[in-house]
Amino acid sequence: MKFIINNYTPDKLRDIYSVFRSLDLDNDGFFSLSELIASYTEFVLENDNTKSICMNIFSKVDMDNDSKITFAEFILYAIQRKTLI
Repeated sequence: MKFIINNYTPDKLRDIYSVFRSLDLDNDGFFSLSELIASYTEFVLENDNTKSICMNIFSKVDMDNDSKITFAEFILYAIQRKTLI
């Protein structure tokens, strides 16, 4: 995590954190699959594949399989993908 912080500008880290916070609908410091689905539906698209798309994303980002995504998991995945969710 220290490597990430040292290699990104404060503005870029703020942008990533802002996206993370927008997904954390109940402000508990992480987001669940249901929060991801709700955000995806609101900001991207709702269709027959929404749940399956979100489950696929969630399974890739939730590295410790605890059914929640922390900022550390989110930023590691975002950097690995070079894009945000």
